[in-house]
Amino acid sequence: MRYVRAFVVTGPTMALLAHYITAEPMPWWPDTFVFGGLMGALGAFAVMRFMHFRHAAAPIRGLWRGLKGKRS
Repeated sequence: MRYVRAFVVTGPTMALLAHYITAEPMPWWPDTFVFGGLMGALGAFAVMRFMHFRHAAAPIRGLWRGLKGKRS
């Protein structure tokens, strides 16, 4: 669900920014829609990589917290 949410938030936001902020507005179809889809997929991919890193680094964080607690 978090990937869908990232796609739904990132895609339209970046598409609207790309359409309105440029000096000459991009045409809605296909340029803005393709750009929004690409940015939405990139946002979902970034969330996926962040969640994977968080899951993979959990044992290291636990070891680090254990070492910090033993020094006190």
